[in-house]
Amino acid sequence: MTMKNGSDVAVAACVCLAMVVTVGVRRAEAVSWTEEARLSASDAAQEDLFGVATSITGTTALVGSYKDDDKGTESGSAYIYEKSGGTWSQVKKLTANDGYQYDYFGLAVCVSETTAIVGAYGDDDKGGKSGSAYIYEKDGTWSFADKVTALDGEGDDRFGRSVYIDGTMAIVGAHGDDSSAGSAYIFEKDGDTWSQIAKLTADDRAASDQFGYAVAIDDKRAVVGAYGHEESGGDATGAAYIFEDNGTDWVQVAKLTATDAEDRDFFGRSICVEDTRVLVGTDYDHHSDAEDAGSAYIFEKSGDTWSEVAKLIASDADDDDHFGIAVSLSGSRALIGAYTDDVDGSTDAGSAYVFQDNGTAWVQVAHLISDNTAAGDRFGRGVALDGTTALIGADKHDDPATDAGVAYIFTTPIPEPATLLLVGTGTLGILGFIRRRRIG
Repeated sequence: MTMKNGSDVAVAACVCLAMVVTVGVRRAEAVSWTEEARLSASDAAQEDLFGVATSITGTTALVGSYKDDDKGTESGSAYIYEKSGGTWSQVKKLTANDGYQYDYFGLAVCVSETTAIVGAYGDDDKGGKSGSAYIYEKDGTWSFADKVTALDGEGDDRFGRSVYIDGTMAIVGAHGDDSSAGSAYIFEKDGDTWSQIAKLTADDRAASDQFGYAVAIDDKRAVVGAYGHEESGGDATGAAYIFEDNGTDWVQVAKLTATDAEDRDFFGRSICVEDTRVLVGTDYDHHSDAEDAGSAYIFEKSGDTWSEVAKLIASDADDDDHFGIAVSLSGSRALIGAYTDDVDGSTDAGSAYVFQDNGTAWVQVAHLISDNTAAGDRFGRGVALDGTTALIGADKHDDPATDAGVAYIFTTPIPEPATLLLVGTGTLGILGFIRRRRIG
């Protein structure tokens, strides 16, 4: 689901006390994540940036390639893969039927069962970069179903910079709306048509908030990131807003901010929601003397209150890792991308981290790196998680062409790991980590 740094480029799709605490531990289950498949476009070409956005549901994966040139320079595309008999295969390449140069179709993608949505924020239907999103449905085969735009769309709105779909509900971000104050739009399927039913804006919106840069929806709850929001006088500390459908309208019910917010953290650049849990990425966060190392925050709802329950940081956090550029939630697991992590001396090779809620705290249980990753690959640019399967994009991988991009499937054999048994004591987020499929 899913996003270039602080620019118009998407990732993809998936709040009392910051729990960076010392915890008593028990021994961890010896469970590894294994690289199952490597996906690449059948027509991969130089600088397509396949893997910038990723989404997965069951045995279906969707990967964006927003600089593909099929309908003109950087018109963009997206690819659907399905798993059958243990093998992942490309089954469809999606392009806009009215695609044009610099539409950036595929910068944001999301798939939910048999429905997919692809954003094209550079589309010009209602003015330059007003933006649009395309919906596809599977009925035997995948085919175009509808194209949606904002009813009040205008040039530079960048509608489609972020997208998320859940069944018959979809949300599309337009972070450039109204001098980049930003907005987001809810669409619902009625018959064969997807119609706008709500426009979301923050109660305290201001110019340059970038509200809508990241969006997520789960049933009747939507979350929208505003990484440029200035909280308590801070510069781009960022915020995320929760909206719920009360049966009559979509209303703002909570505003999330980090308890340790600082200037230019960009909290809200990535978001995921599942039921009463929200995960928010802040990939410019500074901590442990590491500049722009990045972090992510877990928020949970109790009664009518949303509270921050955990801050996740990488066990080996370092300068410019940008941990939190992409985030995903599934059950009691969280997957976090760190696309500029320097792995084994390889600059910006990138990596991803799996965290698990063990009932007491959130702990890091795996550090995912592909044996095929090289310097500059940006593994972790897009991440998606569904149960035992993770989809991770490396949009600047050079095989078969420079910056063509690839994506990797990782799996683990246990659906929901048993209560983690940790050894000794340690700081939240640094325990039980696995690298290159080796048990730590």
